[in-house]
Order: sequence, then C-alpha cells, then structure tokens
Amino acid sequence: MKLLGRALVFMPLTTTASALVTKREIYGPALHTTYGTPSEVSSWTLATLAHSLRTISNNTNQLTYLCTNFNTLVSRYVSAFPPSPPSDDVTAFARKAICDASKAAVPSPEPQDVRGGALYAMRTYLSGIFTLTAMKGSWLNYTYYANMCWYLETSLLRGVWVPSPDTLEGTVDSESSFCAASGFYYAKGRGYSWYTDAEQPAAVARAGNFFVSKMLVRLVQLLIQKKEQVDWICENLGTEGIAKLGLDAGVLANEICGGERRVVDAAVAKKKVLEAQRELFTFQLMNGGNDPGRNETTDPEYEPVYPGYHKFLCDNLGNQTFGDFGLDGGWIVMEICRTVKGG
Repeated sequence: MKLLGRALVFMPLTTTASALVTKREIYGPALHTTYGTPSEVSSWTLATLAHSLRTISNNTNQLTYLCTNFNTLVSRYVSAFPPSPPSDDVTAFARKAICDASKAAVPSPEPQDVRGGALYAMRTYLSGIFTLTAMKGSWLNYTYYANMCWYLETSLLRGVWVPSPDTLEGTVDSESSFCAASGFYYAKGRGYSWYTDAEQPAAVARAGNFFVSKMLVRLVQLLIQKKEQVDWICENLGTEGIAKLGLDAGVLANEICGGERRVVDAAVAKKKVLEAQRELFTFQLMNGGNDPGRNETTDPEYEPVYPGYHKFLCDNLGNQTFGDFGLDGGWIVMEICRTVKGG
C-alpha cells in the first residue's frame, strides 16, 4: 500500500498514478485507489449489509427477490446518502453481492470467514470504513498518521471488526495503512513501533458485535418503506444466520420487531444510522490502540515519550472533518476526552 497524491492504495497495487486524473468508479476498500469520499463510505456500508444478508437469508427465493427488486428496495438509502459526485454508484457492490448469491448453488457458502465468504467481505468493508474515517480525524496530517501507526495494534483491531490480512480475515490492513500514509513504513520493533499482541477481552468483543449489529439493523430500518416489509423481516429472518456472523439477534428484535412494528420516517432513520455509525467508530477507535505506558524512567531507550493513547486522540483529533462522512465529530471527541478526564 502506498500513498499517491491524495489517494490511499491498498496492496497489491493495481492502479497507476494516471488513474488519479481519469474518470473513476467507486473502488472497493482493497486492491484499488481510494479517495476518502462520502460515496466510498456509503458504498461500503451498504455492501456490508448486503453481505450479511447472504447468510441471514440463506434462501435462494429470498435472495432472488432482493436482487430482482434491488433498486426499489435501496431507494431510500440512495436518497439519504446521495453519491458525490452524482455519477458514482453507491449500490454497485451491494447489488453484486446479493445477485451473485441469488444465483449460487449454495446461497451461503461455509465457512463464512474465508476469502469469498460473507463474513470475510463484511470485515473487509468495515475495515475500509474505519480506516478512512480514522484518517479524517486529522486529514492529510502525516504526523498524525505516523502516530496512529505507532498506537494502533492489529491484534486489538481484530477484536473490534477491523482485522488485517495477517489473520486471513479481511483484505484491508488499517494499521499499515496509517504507516504507509505517513510517508514511511516503520519496522516492527524497538525504536518506533511497539507490539504486544494483546487481544480484546471477551466483553469488548461482545460489545463490538453489538455495535455492528446495531448499525446493520438501522440500515434495514432506513430501507424499509412499507409495514408489510417490517412484518416480513420479523417473521422470516431467523436468528441462526445472524448467529453465524457473530451478530446480536437481540438488536433486531429490539430495534425493529419489538413493540409496535412500524416504518420509520426516512429522515429519522438516516439520523439513527449515523448515530450507530458514530458509536461503532468511536468504540473501534478507542479500543484499537495500545500504550504500554513506557516513559523515560522505566525505559530511557524510547524517544520520544508518547502520552497515553486516549490522551493522544483527545489532544489531536479534529471535530470538523468527521462531518465529511456525516458523523458528529464533536460527539466523538467529547466521548474520548471524557474517558481521559475520567468523566
């Protein structure tokens, strides 16, 4: 992965510098150049939901219906998150995921976590979204990127739905993306990077599953246009497929099927999606970095002395550029700083 102009490229590199000035598609978060545009995040978000439905539906008839009626079913999403520029197609990846699955002999290939499986694809898209959003924390600030390269730890990111190719669970390497975007590749070892191979506690992993589930369910709420669609979802989407993905079936019951089943107004549904995305990203960001607490007294070989990870985020994140993706940057920074201050 290298930085070409303003474009982040994920390895293996398949584009050239000339691609930066040519008319483009919205590329996937792997193998292609990305530009940090809202359309990319919107595209990958919808694709994440589509790949989850490959497993949750696990029924050729259901998937065929979704494919045949795809444009109508996603119309509220496209209106809520219009492509920018307008020529972009934020539905292409999602449509392909659904329609390809509808034609497969086995709609939901097992296991889900290998390359080509639904879970692998979901993790890849979520990793791409996290990486671009985290870069918006101080956009094109290469010192910030270098520091994030130092703080982020792949083994921790893995536990919050941001895996790397190292564990064969996704294509995007978020940590290395920051290292490369800073202008340099930093060797793992003494002098700059510090790796503990720490893993997330079970409680954090469960919380990650909850936040991902919440975002996906709220995306479904945004898509729903009729009361009968609500009823169909509640009566046909079983918990078995949800469990296969490690998601929380209780979120579907509480958000859509609990109490009065109703269609949520499009503007309200969009707001709820952005709230869920904001919560998921903040959770991932706060839990994806590691600081062993070194200082000059305990280990004088390390220079410079780095502050705690959360303090670094509190001191360095900007709250404006998150708005490029519709997120409330003020809320994100406030939550992180509240943790630092013990609030």
